[in-house]
Amino acid sequence: MNNYRKSSVNVLLSLVVALMALAAVCVPSPAVAAEPAPAPDMVLVAERRVSESDDGQGLVLGLLDGDRVEVRGDVVLIVGVDGVPVARIDAQLPEGYRVHYDARAHRLDVVSNSAFRARRCWNNKWVSWAITGLGDAMVCIPLTAGVSGMTAGIGAAAAATACHMGASALGTAVKC
Repeated sequence: MNNYRKSSVNVLLSLVVALMALAAVCVPSPAVAAEPAPAPDMVLVAERRVSESDDGQGLVLGLLDGDRVEVRGDVVLIVGVDGVPVARIDAQLPEGYRVHYDARAHRLDVVSNSAFRARRCWNNKWVSWAITGLGDAMVCIPLTAGVSGMTAGIGAAAAATACHMGASALGTAVKC
C-alpha cells in the first residue's frame, strides 16, 4: 500500500508541475500582455496634438505626415492624408480679426485684418510723411495763424515749432 500511495503522490505532483510548466509557457505575464512588442510589419501610429504655444499667444499643432490645415474664416480644419477631416477648431473672433496658420511653425494665431493693427506700425516712409504733412496743415498752420495775431513773430515761431515737432513725432510713431 505504501507503494500505491507514493505513486499516487508522484502522479499528482507530476501533474501539478506539468500544469505549472504549461501555464508558464502559454499564459503571458500581465506585464508582457500590457505592452506587446511591435511585430516587424506593425507600424506604431503617432498622435496628433494641439498645445498652447510657448508665448501663450497661439496654438501649436502636432500633425502627422501628409496632414494639411485649412483655414475657412473662423473654422480651422485638419485634414488627413486621405482627404477626410480629422479635427475641427471653431474660433469665436471679434470683428476685424482672423485666424492665421503658419505652415512652417505649425502654429495658429489670431491676427488683425488691418495692416496697421497687425504690427501697430507702417513700414512706409510715405505714410509717415503724409501724417506729418496732414498734422502740419490741419493743426499747425491754423494754430500759428491764430497765435501770430496776438503775440507777433516770437509767439508764432514757438507755436509753429512745437506743433511741427508734435506732428513729426506722430509720423515717427507709426514707422516700424
